[in-house]
Amino acid sequence: MTRKNKKRNQRKTNVASKREAVKGSTDTGIYHKYVTSESLKAILQNGSLKITNPLDFNDPFDCNFPEYKPTINLYSLCEPIIRQKFSSLFKNLPKNQENAIRAKIYKELLPHSLPKDLISKGLHSVQNEWDSYISEYRVLSLTTKRDNILMWSHYGDSHRGAVLSYNFSEDKTFKGIEKVKYDENNKLLSQFIDNILKTYIKFIIRSSDSIDIAIEKLDDFTDRPDIVNPLTQYFLNEMKPYFFIKKNDWNYENEHRLVKRINEIQDDFLKFNPEALIEITFGIRFDESLKRELIDTILEKYPHVTIQNAIKYNGVLKIVKHNN
Repeated sequence: MTRKNKKRNQRKTNVASKREAVKGSTDTGIYHKYVTSESLKAILQNGSLKITNPLDFNDPFDCNFPEYKPTINLYSLCEPIIRQKFSSLFKNLPKNQENAIRAKIYKELLPHSLPKDLISKGLHSVQNEWDSYISEYRVLSLTTKRDNILMWSHYGDSHRGAVLSYNFSEDKTFKGIEKVKYDENNKLLSQFIDNILKTYIKFIIRSSDSIDIAIEKLDDFTDRPDIVNPLTQYFLNEMKPYFFIKKNDWNYENEHRLVKRINEIQDDFLKFNPEALIEITFGIRFDESLKRELIDTILEKYPHVTIQNAIKYNGVLKIVKHNN
């Protein structure tokens, strides 16, 4: 066997193994993209997939600024300050008197810009920058399901579109695809802010100043742009996982995402390795004349691709191989 024939046979073997993986588990690196007929034509001609600005998503709550829900008790948070600053005051006091004094200190301490002003000031700053921040990223949405009736309706133009199946395991452009989590109660933001509050408390405890002066110094500190701006950017970077969190309503999509910063890409389209495209499934209502035109393109540019049709069979969706 010549070297050229060996290489051709190896290529056929690789494509066949990738195609077989489409039928396997969701952990094989096989992803699907539902598209309209117009998008399919452009994708086949250009060999690229559009990567979207999150501000253009059809769901305005996608990548939305997360809600802050405190996960720590403010009284327990303030307790180390009381122990540090007032231990001598409590010495030899009856428990009832200590509790009365402690309650008075809590009453004075909690409303005193600790920590509500800090939280509101920080969140307001970040919230104002959120849309600007996420607009610096682009997102490619994929799924591990190619036979979901809802997605055929929503993204496949009510079956007038198609599904493209990819194996990106050898395409470096698409490294870093992550599974979306469907979580209504994600605590990432809350945990991040609570850690900031703990740092705030540590500063007051370790300060040789009185509580009032220590808090005043912190307020002055957080008013400085040279401090606040870098902290805001750091905070935003820590919130990147929110690109991979959606509301439970969308869990039927089993979505996976590739997130790229705009300085990582040339434009809003990602070129894919032609061999990464494994299968194309035409929707039940796909225009027949356009299908014939696109099949010619597939045979010319992607001869290894399996061409399939979605059909209605006994009231259910089935995917069958296309017969010329």
